Amino acid sequence: MSLYKVTARLNGTAVDDSDDEEEEEAVQVQEPEPEPEEEEEEEVEEEETTGLTQEEKDERAKRRRWDKEFEEQHFIKRRKAGNGKFLFYSTLIEDSVTFFSREDMVNFTKGKAYKRLLYDMKVGMRTNDDNEKLKAKAEARRERKRPAREAKEEEKRKRRRIGKGAEDIDKRKAAFQEKKARRMARKAAAQAT
Repeated sequence: MSLYKVTARLNGTAVDDSDDEEEEEAVQVQEPEPEPEEEEEEEVEEEETTGLTQEEKDERAKRRRWDKEFEEQHFIKRRKAGNGKFLFYSTLIEDSVTFFSREDMVNFTKGKAYKRLLYDMKVGMRTNDDNEKLKAKAEARRERKRPAREAKEEEKRKRRRIGKGAEDIDKRKAAFQEKKARRMARKAAAQAT
């Protein structure tokens, strides 16, 4: 699966999944050579599969294909360490994060940080039309929510008006008169000195 198809699927656009060789020849995209590490991996796996039934071999091949597609979809690369184990790393991050086990890598792809990286990547790939659609959607949402917001504000204003009864008004007037008397006393003391 090409990077183009993976990003198109992430963005939700339609992608032709046909594997026509003619189309690939017409485009003439040069695909990178497979890394020698992968070839070694396949040789090792072939050696391990001797003595297995055809069904077990098919199951392993299916699992490897699924793993490869999963890694491509989630922008994960693998390389072989010196001890023979595989290390997984993400290509979405410049300072690549290395995972020493497949479980850690899968947990990373399910986490918030990874989802944020995908979102940021999608934002960078948006076209002007996509941005216009999103702006129109946000404006429509604001228009839908406006009556409820205005009703809420009106209710708040009503509560403020209703709370001002005669007692409350007299209390506020008395407090203001006390404040006024304090100011006058302070002003008189300042002039006397």
